[in-house]
Amino acid sequence: MVFNRDYLPIDDSLYCALFFLRLLDRSGGSASALFRGFPDLVSTAEIKVPCADAAKFDVVDALVSRFKQEHEVCDIDGARVRLLDGWFLVRASNTTPNLTVRFEAKTKASVRVARDLLVAALADHPDAKTDILEEV
Repeated sequence: MVFNRDYLPIDDSLYCALFFLRLLDRSGGSASALFRGFPDLVSTAEIKVPCADAAKFDVVDALVSRFKQEHEVCDIDGARVRLLDGWFLVRASNTTPNLTVRFEAKTKASVRVARDLLVAALADHPDAKTDILEEV
């Protein structure tokens, strides 16, 4: 988790733990009560989709252009595509010949809808090997 304190990014597990304890103290309740207010979402771990090094950044650029036609897209360091009840993220790996993909939605069915949308878009890009996405 990254925090911004006085405009300085802090990526520190001890700071995160202390921040959580402060929230817990201020709430006056238990940790489980504090988390009860968060939605229960379905998410995937990072998925590495093989993609030729020479093509991966162009593939992401093409996805940004395609999805911006119909969806809200954050294009900072990839394409984060917002859907009705979830989102997915596609980034070009800086260190490996892969696209890094994640999905999050309210239901497994919605994650699969997002996956199918991405797989359909990647069909135009034979350098991206989408077989691994079948497991989502």
